[in-house]
Amino acid sequence: YQRRVREAVVSTQSTGKLNEDRETDQATMSDMKERYEELSSRQMERLNDKLNSAYTEIESPLNERINLLNESFQTIRDLEDDIRKFKTMISKLHSDIAEE
Repeated sequence: YQRRVREAVVSTQSTGKLNEDRETDQATMSDMKERYEELSSRQMERLNDKLNSAYTEIESPLNERINLLNESFQTIRDLEDDIRKFKTMISKLHSDIAEE
């Protein structure tokens, strides 16, 4: 009988220890999961920042080039308009000379 009682006590102690170990393991796994998610989130933020930075580095010179081209096209349109005005003035001058 005493042997059975001792075995029961040892078994209960073993079960208690296993339950404690399981709780400790679950807490450790939960902490590790939390840290992993936090690190993953930070890593994603860093990658996103790098991507945005790279995009800005590419986009900025491209926008400058587009602006220069737009300015050049505007200059060409202005010159074309000046040429039309000049032709109109020349035509008017010829008409005035022809009438005299």
